[in-house]
Formats: sequence, structure tokens, C-alpha cells
Amino acid sequence: MNTSENHAAILACIDSIVLRKNCVLSYDRDLIDLLPDILIENHGVTDAGGVVRLPELMRLFDLLDPESQQERDILALPQMIAACGVDTSGYSSHSAARMSKAATDFDHWSEKSVTDSVDAVISLQKDLGMGAHNVRSTRYNAHRQAGELRRYLRSVTTAPATLIERVLRRSFWEIKLRGWFFRGMLRPELPSLSIGPRWVTEIEFFRKIVGLHKHIGLDLFTDDAEMVVAGDMHQMPFDDGHFQFVFLKNVVDKSYEIRKLVQEVIRVMRPGGIVVIDQICGYGSTTPLTRTDIQQARNLARIFARYATVRELVCEDVDISGIGDSAGTNETRLNARLALRLQ
Repeated sequence: MNTSENHAAILACIDSIVLRKNCVLSYDRDLIDLLPDILIENHGVTDAGGVVRLPELMRLFDLLDPESQQERDILALPQMIAACGVDTSGYSSHSAARMSKAATDFDHWSEKSVTDSVDAVISLQKDLGMGAHNVRSTRYNAHRQAGELRRYLRSVTTAPATLIERVLRRSFWEIKLRGWFFRGMLRPELPSLSIGPRWVTEIEFFRKIVGLHKHIGLDLFTDDAEMVVAGDMHQMPFDDGHFQFVFLKNVVDKSYEIRKLVQEVIRVMRPGGIVVIDQICGYGSTTPLTRTDIQQARNLARIFARYATVRELVCEDVDISGIGDSAGTNETRLNARLALRLQ
């Protein structure tokens, strides 16, 4: 087999393992870098013993190391693929078109990866969260001007309301929260958390309307230190097992290391705690602003299941194509809804 044929065979093996739609896309790491994670989460291969159960993976190792001089270590695969000289540019998820459009709006625009500069990444995400993209921008107010407080969660909901939601005048997650309270899965006196709430209005909503009296927020900035703690969601300044409930609305796509974020969420939650993630996804690409595209709820659920025993309460995707930034285009958008209970 000549070099060209060898490279084609290697890429065919990778393509059979890496089903793009079933992967969480990252701006900071391409799918080759993520190959060990994909094998663990999507195929259940955690060690050399698991390799033999996946014929395509066995063949990939044989092609990369015909003499079988190295142990079949899945963690070594990215380096082995790089060393063979095969063109892996097709496994990046960067969108040049989306980046060039957004770059003109930000004074602190940076296309650096988190490996290059975590400070540049956080600075850009902070600008995005505050709304002050450049010197001409007006910062978001601390409170979202969305009418009465009880309508807050409906006002930031992405998917159109169903008939039941319209009849009950409650959002999808409000209905779920009521059910969890009724079954004793949530208690008003225990601490709970919103990650990346942007407005203190979200904290007031969960305290006054939902009845989670010790609800607080975590964001890169704060307008009220009693309600929102300033900090990085990848390194939360909270004790282990502190929260009974964690809520993330359109925050996961800002993550520069989704697996680190998932592990932190798990760390700060109590056994039996519930995490709710509501996320626009399905871009099929990433930018410095939308650094992570989970693509569908199931993909993120697999990452949580890798690090903890969880029970799915909700795992679904609502098609919102033609709404928001996909209005007037043929692009697909999904609103992923995921609720997991830690066992």
C-alpha cells in the first residue's frame, strides 16, 4: 500500500468512528484531538481491552503502527495520526464566515485558542455577556426589562411555546420545576445556582417565583455580589456537593472546555441534585463566541454519563430553524433541552 492509499484508509477508519453529528464540536480542539474522548463517550472504549471490540479502531491502529511496536493506547491516537502526516484539516469545526462577520463588532476580538491565552478567551466572553462589545455598545442593564418578574423565563425561552405552555401560562422548565417540587426532588431551603445568568433578574425569578430562596448566580461579572458571584464556570468557587439544582441557559456554547465544565457542575452538586441545560445548538461549526456546539442534547448527556451516574429526566431537541440567527437562511438550529439527576 502506497502512502496515498494508506492515508485514505486511515481517514476512512476515522470517519467510521467519528460520526460528526454525534460529537460535541469545540473551537479549541479539533475532532482528532478529541478522538480519545469520542471513543470513551460514544463507543465505550476506555482501554486497550476495548479496542478489540471495535474493528475499525483495530484497523486504524494497524495502519498507524503496522509493526505493532506501540501499545494500543487510545490516548496516543492524536499524536500517532499527526505523526503519519495525513491531512486532518477536515476535522476542524471552525467557521471562517461566521468569525469574519462577528469580528468587526468586538474591540477585544481574539481568535486565539484557550491553549494560547485563557485570558483572551475570558475577556471576549465577558464582553459578550455584558453586551458591551465595543466602545459604541451599551452595557446590558442589571435587570432585564421584560415585564413582570413571573414572565422572565418565558421571555428568554428560545423554542415557541406549546399549547400546554400557553394554556398554563408557564414555560417548559417552569412546568418541570413544579413537578420536581411536588415530588420532593427540590426543596426551597437548599442552595441552587444559575451559571451565566447575565441579569440578576434570573436570580430574583428563581427566588421569588420558583421558590428557591437560596438561589444565586455565577458569571464572569457581577452587578450584585449578594446575588451573583464573579468567577469562571470551569473553576467554580464553591464547595463540593453544595447545590441541589444548577441551571444553564445558553451558556454551554461559551465553554472553552466542555468536559471540565461538566466535571465542575457534577462536583458542586449534591447527590440527587438536578442539572438543567437549555441550549441553542446545531450550528455544525464553532467560533470564538460559540466555542462549543453540542449539536444535540444526547451528545451532552453522554459526557455527563462519563463522569457520573445520572438519570435522564428530559433529553430532547426542538427544531427552531428559521428563528433567531437562522432566520431567512437554510441553516438548521435546535433547542436542546436536558435535565439530569445525579444518583
